[in-house]
Amino acid sequence: METKEIMQILPHAFPFLLVDRVIEIEVPRRIVGLKSITYNEAFFPGHFPGDPLMPGVLIIEAMAQTAGILAYKSMGEEAEGKGVYLMALREAKFRRPVLPGDQLLLEMETVKRRGNIWVFRGKAKANGQIVAEAEIMAMIRENKPKSPKVHPTAIVHPSCELAEGVEIGPYSIIGEDVKIGENTWIGSHVVIDQGTVIGKNCQIFHHASIGTPPQHIRYQGEKTRVIIGDNSVIREFVTIHRGTSFGGGLTKVGNSNFIMAYAHVAHDCQLGDFVIMANAAQLAGHVTVGDHAIIGGVAAVHQFVRIGKFAFIGGATAVPKDIPPYVTASGIRAKLYGINVTNLKRNGFSDEVIRALRKAYKILFRSSKPLKGCIEEIKNSELFAYPEVKDLVEFLEGSKRGITR
Repeated sequence: METKEIMQILPHAFPFLLVDRVIEIEVPRRIVGLKSITYNEAFFPGHFPGDPLMPGVLIIEAMAQTAGILAYKSMGEEAEGKGVYLMALREAKFRRPVLPGDQLLLEMETVKRRGNIWVFRGKAKANGQIVAEAEIMAMIRENKPKSPKVHPTAIVHPSCELAEGVEIGPYSIIGEDVKIGENTWIGSHVVIDQGTVIGKNCQIFHHASIGTPPQHIRYQGEKTRVIIGDNSVIREFVTIHRGTSFGGGLTKVGNSNFIMAYAHVAHDCQLGDFVIMANAAQLAGHVTVGDHAIIGGVAAVHQFVRIGKFAFIGGATAVPKDIPPYVTASGIRAKLYGINVTNLKRNGFSDEVIRALRKAYKILFRSSKPLKGCIEEIKNSELFAYPEVKDLVEFLEGSKRGITR
């Protein structure tokens, strides 16, 4: 794919088109782009005079543009009239400088896609060496601004802020000082109470109730909040209560979460990104849930419990104590059943890291030694060099309710 065709796909113009050519593409899996770096680039005179270096943010931009081409080509006619927008950047690392005369090889691959949200992982190379790498989350949405659409039977408080493309269905009630981000869709009979903030591209289905007062006898009507990030799906009859003044004042739900019907998120809970709560999963107050955790249907989590990232909790499980990251827990009373290999593989963890986590798990949870001694053994072993194992150990050391075993 030459520059002319690239310019028909990407909206960028001089001096911000940072992909000269596409030399490989395998829709929808991977793409390799090319960018030749010359001294005539517009940024070199100021970055830096006498010592020209390509800014790291522009290397990432070149990677993102390459990934955007892959998304467009993968979507076909569905992509017409839409733009690619950078949403998040993770684990960005810059290894070596990029100088005039270098040729950037931009290698990007699709990690996952959920609707119009894409996650890519890739690296940029120059002279056969990696100069930068990152995970990039992007959204594809309509370029043309759309005015909010409010059904005539809906009640929206005058102080509410509705961004472009918001849709509010029949008989829904939007309270005082609510803010709703771009292209969020709200179904019928939804209640969003005062002070709630909802991000972009969310879907909130019929009869959900968000931001209503917490179920706590000490709550006396203080102004507290619920914040929901971008790209989350909240299904029918979900309840999410706002925080308490004595518990931090905030219930927070991160980005790209999927909360299924009849689930409950109580006051002062903190959910990370890419969390899945299956039907009727219940979180009591002050629960913390890490990124990519999965909570099965009808599971019940005790107040102040922490659930680690990439953990899996089986259906109908009662969780009275902390669930460590990367593990699987199940049973009428939660017990651990090993490392959550399936979820880790889906999210690109290497076999080496999974083996290290399995070894650490065996030492920590299948030994007859006290947990404190097992932690010290891990710290003094080569396993502690793995960031994931270190995360696991630090989670255990930070537990206040105790650890599920």
